[in-house]
Amino acid sequence: MKERMLQELRALYRPSPEELFKILDLGRVSLPICIDLDFTLLQSSSLYFFFPQAFFGLPKLLYTQSWAAFKWWVSMKYPINPETLPYRSFLIDFLKLCKTQNIPLVLATGASYPTAYAVGAYLNCFDHIISSTQTIHCVGSAKAKALVDLYGENKFYYFGDNKKDLLVWKHAYSVVALDPSDAFSKRIKNFCAEKRCFFLYDRVK
Repeated sequence: MKERMLQELRALYRPSPEELFKILDLGRVSLPICIDLDFTLLQSSSLYFFFPQAFFGLPKLLYTQSWAAFKWWVSMKYPINPETLPYRSFLIDFLKLCKTQNIPLVLATGASYPTAYAVGAYLNCFDHIISSTQTIHCVGSAKAKALVDLYGENKFYYFGDNKKDLLVWKHAYSVVALDPSDAFSKRIKNFCAEKRCFFLYDRVK
């Protein structure tokens, strides 16, 4: 992966699996596809589906001041039903296509492991799961380190959606952002100069 091309920018609305596969050049560069869960593979946050029960865990959050501990407690106390989550269907179809082409698929999420495992088991397509533990909140630099340790610098695609993902995209082969606003698109372009950037929209801008 020694070549780094000048920044390429593409904006797409709900591309077909074949179109996205081709645009990402996965036939030639078959690097792992690493995808976030909340607001990326899902249309919302998985944490929303723990409410109102999650309110009972607020004292733990205040006591520990740790999102990792809070998410773990909630996910263990109130197991999520992965069948009820609002998945982005066009991304599910894309992952299924990648699976048939033997491209490694990784669920890389800040959600706690019990939640990530439930989603992984339900979708039955991921080769690896990277998620938050009781003590580590797997977002930003923590997620970037986990992916670089596993695959190497610039040797994975990363699908994300928010400013914390900038620290992951910095180490990824290409940027794939879901539903970025105009302002965030500009921030991505500036932060990830000379990287291939793909903006996927599941809604009309």
